[in-house]
This record gives sequence, structure tokens and C-alpha cells, in this order.
Amino acid sequence: MQKLLLAIDRISTFVGHFFAWLIVALTFMISWEVFSRYAFNNPHPWAFDVMIMMYGTLIMMAGAYTLASGGHVRGDVLYSFFEPRTQAIFDLLLYVCSSSRASSRWPGPATTSPQTPGRSTNIPT
Repeated sequence: MQKLLLAIDRISTFVGHFFAWLIVALTFMISWEVFSRYAFNNPHPWAFDVMIMMYGTLIMMAGAYTLASGGHVRGDVLYSFFEPRTQAIFDLLLYVCSSSRASSRWPGPATTSPQTPGRSTNIPT
């Protein structure tokens, strides 16, 4: 079991380091879009969507590395008084809640059909 956990930590660290470079690409893309928009008066309609997708990917993929390295910010007022096992359970509950909240923000494929207002396109009739 210990080998499995160490392998997961190594994978998480590799993925975190790999996707950390995405912030550099995102910075260059935002800078280019701002320069293109204001210097050349040529905004790209797809650029905002790509930037949002890159940022979301960065958050989701680097989150496990941040968790493993203890980089998340938390209020230690009461947390430091808990036993390590209680801290782990508390962390698990918070991470599950925050992950489900983050994944629920994407509207998904269920969209309202223009032909039948109020009816979702993926619900069978």
C-alpha cells in the first residue's frame, strides 16, 4: 500500500510540475491578446475561451500537487488543535466539496433547445 501511495505522490508531483508551465503559456497568451486587441485593433473571438479552459485545466491538474506539498491556504485557528487523523478527514471532506463545486460550475451538454423552451436536449421524452 505504501508503494502505491508513493507512486501516486510521484505522479501527482510530475503532473503538478508539468502543468505549472501552463501558467507561462497562459501569461503569454493573455499578453498577446491584450497587445493584439489594443495595438492592432484585432481581437480574437476564441482567445477568451481558450484562456478560461487553460486556467481551469491549470487549477484542476495542479490542485493535487498543491495538496500534496501543503500549499493550500487554510485557517489554522481550530485546525491546529485537531488530531492528525481528524485533520485528514476534515481535509478530505473539504476537498471533495470543493471539487464537486468546481466541476458543477460547467453547464455540461444539457442545453435548452430553442425549439422547445424549457426542455433540455438530452432528456428523453
